[in-house]
Amino acid sequence: MALTDLEQVTPAWLTEVLTSNGTLERGAVVDVEKQGSSTNTAAVARLRLDYSDDAPDDAPRRLFLKLSDRRREVDFYRVIAPAMVRPPVLRCYDAVYSREAARSHLLVEDLAETHLSAEESLPPSTPRYERLIDALAGIHGHWWDHPRLKGDIRELAGNIKQFVIQMVNNSFPAFVDFLGDRLSPERRAIYERVLAAWPLPDVGERLASGRGVTITHGDAHPWNFLSPRDPASDSVKIIDWAMWQVGIGTDDLAYMIAMHDFPDYRARMERQLVRRYHDQLLARGVAGYAWDRCWLDYRTSAISNLFWPVFHWSVKGAPALWWPNLERAMIAFHDLRCEDLLEA
Repeated sequence: MALTDLEQVTPAWLTEVLTSNGTLERGAVVDVEKQGSSTNTAAVARLRLDYSDDAPDDAPRRLFLKLSDRRREVDFYRVIAPAMVRPPVLRCYDAVYSREAARSHLLVEDLAETHLSAEESLPPSTPRYERLIDALAGIHGHWWDHPRLKGDIRELAGNIKQFVIQMVNNSFPAFVDFLGDRLSPERRAIYERVLAAWPLPDVGERLASGRGVTITHGDAHPWNFLSPRDPASDSVKIIDWAMWQVGIGTDDLAYMIAMHDFPDYRARMERQLVRRYHDQLLARGVAGYAWDRCWLDYRTSAISNLFWPVFHWSVKGAPALWWPNLERAMIAFHDLRCEDLLEA
């Protein structure tokens, strides 16, 4: 059963979990210190464990617990991550979803001592961005056109993007009314054209056929990446897989770069980062994916960024999140000549 309360995290429970998965070969957890907090979607806690004297020296001393009502991230750690060799994700010690209670918990490693997240509201430097891109390409390259994407994983993934777009279509009139003259007639017309044209024929065909697709993160902003304090001895880890899906790989890149970076910085590093991503895919064995196709995909993905501000408004997200994203997504739409793709 999934945990529903932090009080259920006891030394006995931790001992049982760590013993059953082979982490703790001997000894027991004798004490646990909990530092709880909450996010928009979950209750979380950092755990500090003390062990009996006979426990192995390498038993994990710091863990991170996430309690939620979502199943998707549990599915990721139970199905997706184990199918990869050394994936750039957190080590998971326990992942449970209870259908009856509609609750889930995740117990993963806590890397606060060895890794850092991006500074709030400040984009990563280009060298750090490159490491984030490499980590994404590792996931995308492994799952690129994988046979399981047409089978069990496709069934498990469902269609989050379709849900988001439906929400956007339903909410757009109210979004326009809410913004009033803060949304220009020109931008409203762009939205109307995008909503009428989406999905573009190529996107719809690829998603339907399962060709040219991979597993995407779905929320790949820079703050969902943990960068090692010492890049020479450790690697980037990607966190928060609650929105993973089967999709177009460049959706993650455009979400990361085109929607979260201001024009001057984006103009100087955008193409080189997408090029690096393409090179990394080829190095990981992806075949038949030309650079021109990758850049076109990136521009197409930048169009879909326009959905997110409306979606986040519709679920009562803070304006500090969606209003700057709307501005940056619109500027990228123009800079990348995305309107041309609506006419193709």
